[in-house]
Amino acid sequence: MLWSSRRSEKLADSFFTSRPPLLASQVLAELGPVLTGERDLSQTANGALEVVMAAIRAGSGALFRYQEKPAMLASIAAQGFVVFPQTAVFPLLPKHVHALTNVTGPQRISRERCDTFLSSTGNISSVWFRCIAPLKVHGKLIGALLLGEREEGAEYTPEILKQIGDLAPFIALAMYNHQLMMSLEERTADNLKLIASVHSFWDDALAAFAATIDVKTVQMHGHSLRVGRYAAGIAESIGMSVAETSEMRAAGYLHNIGMVTVDKHLLSKPSALEPGEFQEMADHTVQGHRIVSTVQFPWPKIPEVVRSHHERADGSGY
Repeated sequence: MLWSSRRSEKLADSFFTSRPPLLASQVLAELGPVLTGERDLSQTANGALEVVMAAIRAGSGALFRYQEKPAMLASIAAQGFVVFPQTAVFPLLPKHVHALTNVTGPQRISRERCDTFLSSTGNISSVWFRCIAPLKVHGKLIGALLLGEREEGAEYTPEILKQIGDLAPFIALAMYNHQLMMSLEERTADNLKLIASVHSFWDDALAAFAATIDVKTVQMHGHSLRVGRYAAGIAESIGMSVAETSEMRAAGYLHNIGMVTVDKHLLSKPSALEPGEFQEMADHTVQGHRIVSTVQFPWPKIPEVVRSHHERADGSGY
């Protein structure tokens, strides 16, 4: 939503000609869609700044977010300045943070009073501003609205400061919600990275373990690794999810783990197996199921795959 100069002038005129309650509803009617629309933080901040500046006839202004470590105010929107850094920064001392957190409502600032709220060591001059409105949510500092001179050098009267104070909580809440969403997205991304690293650890560990399963006979060397990799390749090619593909790979690596309980001489016996020997061989699926069921894997179906990997397609048995 864009605001034409004519619309801004109309809003500003109504500010000075209407009663205060009507003024608040008019400005909030303009501000509401800006703060709740589907925008990024920069768009929201610029839209809100435009509405407020038009309402109070400020020639310049900027919105800053508060960053705790290191303590500073960093700009997210600015209008009306001939030159303005891409990101203006006010480093804050503890006394500045304390003043901004504890002050009640917007404050007029002058060359003499700037040091109460702002430092002079950033990349922007505090003398550009005539009013500061700390933005807080539940008493916690979120940022600050700083406004420059008003048109024709008009003063920031108590009435104007009150109106700015009425609007500040809505802007603060919108900024807070944006920052909260960004924080949640960052945490989600971090969790996904952690999950990926855990799965990578399992994959590497199980690949190494698969190699040890097949050491009993030369003919079996690499068998479990190949089964895991082929299973994962098939799973991926038929559109299974990343998690399901990882589960298939892990199950393939471990499908023959029960072979560690089988006499190695049976694996290389040149003649047919006796009934008892065949049963011992067949029981490697049961023994494997017993072994893997004692481990809490990230994938719940591994025991089932190990138990059934020799099952006939019709489910009639080994």
